[in-house]
Amino acid sequence: MSIQMSTAAKTRTASTRRGRVGLFDRFLSVMGVTILRMTGSCQTWRAHNGRVDYPAECSTFLVRHAWLSLRWAVAEDLVRHDLSVAQFASLLMLSQKPGMTVADVARAVSTARQSANEMLSGLERAGLVERRPHPSDRRAQQVFLTDAGRARLDEAMPTVRAVEAKLSEGFTADQLAVVHAWLKRMTEATGGAEDFSTL
Repeated sequence: MSIQMSTAAKTRTASTRRGRVGLFDRFLSVMGVTILRMTGSCQTWRAHNGRVDYPAECSTFLVRHAWLSLRWAVAEDLVRHDLSVAQFASLLMLSQKPGMTVADVARAVSTARQSANEMLSGLERAGLVERRPHPSDRRAQQVFLTDAGRARLDEAMPTVRAVEAKLSEGFTADQLAVVHAWLKRMTEATGGAEDFSTL
């Protein structure tokens, strides 16, 4: 079953995305100034053909550009599976942690609770997830993958892995292990991005 969105919903989604990117850009601008004041390591930005090159010391900006590149590459290929990046991430998290609440999913995919609720509603209408009453909290619901949701995730996973493999060409297994370890440590140090749930 295809996940359908109305024209108005698409407009609101696009507007929301632009707003989040704007907020994230402003946050990164502040971070850049902070890094500059603290370390003086981001003093030279060179423009080439309208693009800005950030020194290697500016990890904040490098991570942002890497994420944006990976997100758009993955999003383009996920279209064939009728999934967005956030939807794929939600299915993946629910496969690893069945019974997450809407708030849990929102934190996991770094989005607002309302946005997560709308996204899960779309997945529910498509028959990919189902909600059940929470056993100890009457105000909350737990979310589980359906068989169809698990099948869709299994179909999409090789696509995502292929994109990651293509972007990782030229790196050794040891180099990638260091990158993964650093990203995991940064995520744990910042509380799993919980502070950015509205971005």
